[in-house]
Amino acid sequence: GIPPLIGLLRSFDPKMQEQACAALRYCAENADNQVNIVQDGGLPPIIGLLRSGDHKIQAQAAGAIRNLALNVENKVRIAQEGAIQPLVSLLCFSNDDVDEQAAGALWNLSMNSDNRIRVVQSGALHPCITLLRSSERRVQEQSLGCIRDLSVNPDNKVRVVQEGGLPHIIALLRSREESIRELAGWTLRNLAVNAENSARILEEGGVPPLVQLLRSPAKRIQENACLAMRNITGNGPNELKIVMEGGLPPLIAL
Repeated sequence: GIPPLIGLLRSFDPKMQEQACAALRYCAENADNQVNIVQDGGLPPIIGLLRSGDHKIQAQAAGAIRNLALNVENKVRIAQEGAIQPLVSLLCFSNDDVDEQAAGALWNLSMNSDNRIRVVQSGALHPCITLLRSSERRVQEQSLGCIRDLSVNPDNKVRVVQEGGLPHIIALLRSREESIRELAGWTLRNLAVNAENSARILEEGGVPPLVQLLRSPAKRIQENACLAMRNITGNGPNELKIVMEGGLPPLIAL
């Protein structure tokens, strides 16, 4: 059962802690268990293990929180219990498993509007942007997903660009991975709601790769590219530049 596993998180044996945390992470893939683990007092010891000196334990703890944060109420509880700051501290940890799980946990937490503010205030943007340059696709994807959801917040839209995120997001429009191209287009779609960001996207060369994505066979990629272009053109002076950069024919074709 779940309570004995939670008890093992407090073991003095690191291997036992890792195995118990891995078991709870697996259990937390189930919706009912996401509720039960929190109700049984599992959050504080799992959060405590984020500060472990063992990267295997840290990865399992962050992975458990990532799964627990799929539950809407848990997103709030996890933030209230103080998990955001230690998760942010794990980013850019020079370990791909830790980076992936920490960024994934922050992504799930950032689906909550209040958490979007907390996550940025805790300093997550800069390391998430840094991880966009990771050689590991899974790390790129989780970090970009986190930035995408953070950029729903109006102030965060500005911060993403101020922190230097735009060139890296634009570069990922050309990723070999369909899921990353989709997320990159969606992130630019969010950022382009801001007029100054729209101008910066044009300056940084964001339109040509968006035009390429308009020709993608994947409907969601097309849709995000189209809406990103719409948001950019919504800021008047940009319309002529988009026409000059070849954006009109594929838009008409859609």
